[in-house]
Amino acid sequence: MILELVGGQFKNKGDELMLHAVLQHFRSVPGAVTFASAATAPGLCAQRIPLGIRPKLNAPPRWHIRGTIAYRAMMRQYRAALDLVSDGEIDAVLDFTGFCHGDQWALANTVDHAAQMKRWKKQGKKMILLPQALGPFRDAARRKAFADIVASADLIFARDVYSYRFVAETSDRLAHVRTCPDFTVLVEGATPPHFAQEARIGGIVPNAKMISHTPPAVGQAYLTFLARCARQLLARGIEPVIILHEIEADRRLVALLQRLIEETAGHSARLIYEADPVLLKGILGSVFVLIGSRYHALVGALSQGVPCLGTSWSHKYRALFEDYGCPENLLDTHADDAAIGAKLAALTEEPRRAALIDALKRRAAEHRSKVVTMWAEVDALLGL
Repeated sequence: MILELVGGQFKNKGDELMLHAVLQHFRSVPGAVTFASAATAPGLCAQRIPLGIRPKLNAPPRWHIRGTIAYRAMMRQYRAALDLVSDGEIDAVLDFTGFCHGDQWALANTVDHAAQMKRWKKQGKKMILLPQALGPFRDAARRKAFADIVASADLIFARDVYSYRFVAETSDRLAHVRTCPDFTVLVEGATPPHFAQEARIGGIVPNAKMISHTPPAVGQAYLTFLARCARQLLARGIEPVIILHEIEADRRLVALLQRLIEETAGHSARLIYEADPVLLKGILGSVFVLIGSRYHALVGALSQGVPCLGTSWSHKYRALFEDYGCPENLLDTHADDAAIGAKLAALTEEPRRAALIDALKRRAAEHRSKVVTMWAEVDALLGL
């Protein structure tokens, strides 16, 4: 069986961890499974091929006669040399794009994906949307396009109850739509040796979308909010450390945030960047407390029992903190110092800290069980 993987970019460590989770699962399942991704997928040659993911050459539209002739000629001539997979060889498509369908994204994302899925359905391919955030779909064109996706897919897993409700607003054909938590919870983090002995670190994970995808007042207060959190950490004997979770977009914020922390708290905050998402998850599981704005950084910490404060630019953050039983730890960027201090006291001081950690670990165990059930359903659909 050849599975086409849609998702798993390498700039965003959360996306990359989802890719690792997919590969980890299918390599544990008996049966011959081959992985492929479109040749245009980010990082294909440098990073996907060493993972055993073959390049797939997308077929041109049927009306494009010259493109079709060139496609067939290239497949004949270069298939063996480049280990190419043709579009017709794909048996099933697994989509784990994380979050790309909803009002905060370009309409073309959903329209183009719907058209592609219609073609795949005609070709008899199985199509599965692994757990991801979805919606909202307020305009008619977006609702119609996502309804077409629902009609074409064989299984859809909304990552939270809000996403499920948004899907339900687009279609009444929901027999194959489920909810399931983020599936990276089954990937065990591995702590780098140089980090293992460090204690009482307060990780700060920035996210550029807190500026680009929020109202101006929220975005303008964001970096100052993080700097004020750093000052509160220092007051409690906890070292604030910036952890980079998205290479390009968030790197631009680091220098600004470091300068603000220096000005606000008189502390030179160091930066941690780990290219391996499994090691990064290990680091997230080793910090004393996390203040995060990246979804998978928060998942990585919460699922390992690390108390977290979060900020939000999407419904998926509210859903995540509710799923872990601590919605009160999602803060607005305009929260004053007293509110920040009160929240950090609850996360860092006993006996409330120990009780919170126990509760987080119980929720994480429940999530892992749900993801195991999800994979069993996926395997059954694929005949594995």
